[in-house]
Amino acid sequence: MAKMDRFDRRGSGPWFYVAVVLITFFMYSLALAVSTADDCGEGAPKHWQYWPPQWECEARPFLG
Repeated sequence: MAKMDRFDRRGSGPWFYVAVVLITFFMYSLALAVSTADDCGEGAPKHWQYWPPQWECEARPFLG
């Protein structure tokens, strides 16, 4: 029964939960970036904003 003690702590502890949250946030951000990549228009300048995760469209100067 003493050998089973090492299996009791598997997955417990704060670092496990931090890793789960970070991996979930990364996958959500990646899916959001791919699915909304063309919301600014074709060829429009944009950059990724990390919090909240979204594309930030840059204002284009008036060319008319």
